[in-house]
Amino acid sequence: MTTDGAGPAMAGPEIAGRGDPLDAATRDRVLRYFLEQVPDAEVMAIAPDGLFTDMPDSIPLGSGHRILHGHASALEIVPTSDMVSVIDAWRRAQEHGVASTDMHLLDEPDAETRLHFVDVTEAHGVMIGVLVGTARREHGSAPSRVYQPRRSAVRKDAQSHFLEVDAAFTRILGWEADDVVGRRAADFVHPDDHERAIENWMEMLARPGSQSRVRLRHRHKDGSWVWMEVTNQNRLRDPDRQDVAAEMLNIAEEMAAQEALAASESLLRALTEALPLGLLQFGPDRSVQYCNERIRTLLGVPRAVSVAQHLAGVLPVDRPVVEEALTAVIAGEDRDLEVRLRQARRCHLRLRPIRDAAGVVTGGLLSVNDVTEDARLRDELRQRATYDALTQSLNRAAILDELEQALGATHAGGTGTSVVFFDVDHFKEVNDQLGHSAGDQLLVAVARRLRSAARTDDLVGRLGGDEFLVVCRNVPSAEVALAVAGRLADALGEPLALGGTEMTPKASIGVAWSATEVEADVLIDRADVAMYESKRQRLGRPVLAD
Repeated sequence: MTTDGAGPAMAGPEIAGRGDPLDAATRDRVLRYFLEQVPDAEVMAIAPDGLFTDMPDSIPLGSGHRILHGHASALEIVPTSDMVSVIDAWRRAQEHGVASTDMHLLDEPDAETRLHFVDVTEAHGVMIGVLVGTARREHGSAPSRVYQPRRSAVRKDAQSHFLEVDAAFTRILGWEADDVVGRRAADFVHPDDHERAIENWMEMLARPGSQSRVRLRHRHKDGSWVWMEVTNQNRLRDPDRQDVAAEMLNIAEEMAAQEALAASESLLRALTEALPLGLLQFGPDRSVQYCNERIRTLLGVPRAVSVAQHLAGVLPVDRPVVEEALTAVIAGEDRDLEVRLRQARRCHLRLRPIRDAAGVVTGGLLSVNDVTEDARLRDELRQRATYDALTQSLNRAAILDELEQALGATHAGGTGTSVVFFDVDHFKEVNDQLGHSAGDQLLVAVARRLRSAARTDDLVGRLGGDEFLVVCRNVPSAEVALAVAGRLADALGEPLALGGTEMTPKASIGVAWSATEVEADVLIDRADVAMYESKRQRLGRPVLAD
């Protein structure tokens, strides 16, 4: 983007010294030079207030020149990125008489255009803008461009009767001057806006010389309603005017955008309330900016101003994890976690950062989903997959997996691992004589006694039928392994009442220990061999494998 005097491509010899203001005659010659050099340029007439106005007949336009009609300013036909350069060129034209700038038009954003301002107010009463662009000239002759005006200037009396309206009023609302002059402005205001309009008008009348601004819907001649921002200036005590001057700005697009945004927010709010999830939006200081009703129900908090208050029901053991997650989200990270609540419920928390258009984190979004039933089912499946349903000991797969892990630790430098293999004696006789219920009671009692006698790190598993396996980790020697098995055997031998009959459970017990690399199956086979030796001895005492 460049902004200079009249522009090197179009500068004539008369304006070579453009640092000083040009006189009126020179400005007029510069304008004629522009119009002669570009016979198909688009031309705009600009009033002192910066708005487009009617082109004076005194401007020497050719048949190929196109006029930009209407009362919109030049700023309304350029993108935001070019507004500063246009304003700067306008200012310099007022100071020096002529100025130019490169720019783009909203309807042709890819075509660069050069805008020349020439102040010929003294000779013609307006400033002239000339749009020149190679890409635009290639289109050849085109109809004059018409821009819809946004501003209208009207006059009213003390009773709000229209005294005068300009052409822009007709362009915006469709009413001719004869349709409105002599009628009250309220006749054209939406009934729902009457109270606001009257209140604003009376406030303005009470302060001579003051201005008041109000947004009202005005009826278009076609029956539609157009949002207008009306600025009334009280000039009733000015002897030369004795009126109210009003500037009416068409804000239909702005209000439509606001209404669309409000509708979108309403829809979004309805959706968030309909979701089965609890939703909470919080700021960088963790203050609550929005939350739906569902989150209050889930967390049992009727109303809170901070995330911490909403999450007060989280069990203390889970709070550090929640705090760390909140800190991470404010730093721009995602977090997902499951927490336990005081009311014996479990919730899944999903936390996501919220960013502005520049990517800066402005807060976070927390969604809460009640997963109590899912967690219960998950725990139940885990229980079934890990534990024997009858004895609540580890099942075969789980105890073998634990043995593999223990042996892996031994390989990495642990002190040693032993297994104690139990085969309950006379189990078949109990089933046959006392029934399967008594047999189940016997197995349950054996498992319970083994678990109570085992060391803290030892694990008890049921291999199947009447066979149990105890995995003992961190056993320094075979002698210690045998001693551990002896304590287990002692606990097993306490009397037990089954089906009205008292008996003392006994088992054949084999022990295998290793401090070196060995496969789990090999170690179990050794214990199994030792167990059969114990069974042969019929003493109910553990036998250590060779």
